Amino acid sequence: MARSNRLHRALLASLVAMAAYPAYPAFAQDISPLTDSQRQALDRAIGTLRTPADRNVASQWSDAKKVAEVMCRPLALQELKRTDAKVDRVFLGDDTPQSLSLKGNTVLEGSGQARGRTGWRNFTFTCALDPETARARSFEAKFEGGKSR
Repeated sequence: MARSNRLHRALLASLVAMAAYPAYPAFAQDISPLTDSQRQALDRAIGTLRTPADRNVASQWSDAKKVAEVMCRPLALQELKRTDAKVDRVFLGDDTPQSLSLKGNTVLEGSGQARGRTGWRNFTFTCALDPETARARSFEAKFEGGKSR
């Protein structure tokens, strides 16, 4: 009961602080656009990682990074192999938050790299998402130099 009261007081203090804080509308924008199905699929995938350290790191990623790794990267690899059978590695995004942009719960856009026959190549991409099945519907990449896939 004491723990419950402490939690209640801490939650109440947080809510009072947010209401009094002038940047509250900016805070409200941080709410995830992902559906329950998408969030559950991401949580399940992160739960399968081998070590607690890996699970901890992945759980701290932004929603965009989680979607990129769990939903879009497998399809990206499959689609990029169609243009270059030697593609064996794909990275979506980088260390900057601007490299991935989640557009609601239906589209992830960003930049990436693929390693194939001619080495590493940079591209921009659009990954269409199905909010109900929590899967990627399509993946389109445009490589530097203009060639699309």
